[in-house]
Amino acid sequence: MRIIILMLLPVALTLGCSPKSAYLKDNYDNADAYMAQITVRSVSVVDERTGVSDKPLDPQFFAVSGSSRSVNPPLTDEYKKLLSDEILKYTGKFGREYDVTVQVKKAEKAVRSAWPEKFESVNVILVIRFSAGDIVKTYSGDASLEVKSLKATDEYLEEMFRKVLRDCVHQCFVSLKAKQEQGAAR
Repeated sequence: MRIIILMLLPVALTLGCSPKSAYLKDNYDNADAYMAQITVRSVSVVDERTGVSDKPLDPQFFAVSGSSRSVNPPLTDEYKKLLSDEILKYTGKFGREYDVTVQVKKAEKAVRSAWPEKFESVNVILVIRFSAGDIVKTYSGDASLEVKSLKATDEYLEEMFRKVLRDCVHQCFVSLKAKQEQGAAR
């Protein structure tokens, strides 16, 4: 009997758990945020966070249940390019030209332990500002993702971080498009 229980324990611990890769897929349609009438002249990214640190999070460190650690990673050129590329994905080539400023208000990776699981999480808040002469449009978005796992890794947290940055830009463009359509309906 004891052997059967020991054989079933790993199965019981993983029942109901989705593969971690499933959380990294984009769960939205880009068409709901596409703005053909906007052309981007330039994109600048401004990091407005305090406490930015390139200290590694070391998610394997946690052995004690209830412990947690978070870090505000530096906004690298790779992240800035990801944000810029994401913005360009949602805009056209023949509309009014705008200079776009992305203000990073919060961008945090975190890990917390609740034995036997760990929780990996990412939280991002962005403000995207479109400027064309005296016309200024500002939209904000916040996105987060928390995943329960038996083994937290820096690599997975990094993938989560990139996904949440993309999600946040998408959310800003959905707000912009909804506002534009609301104004056009009047």
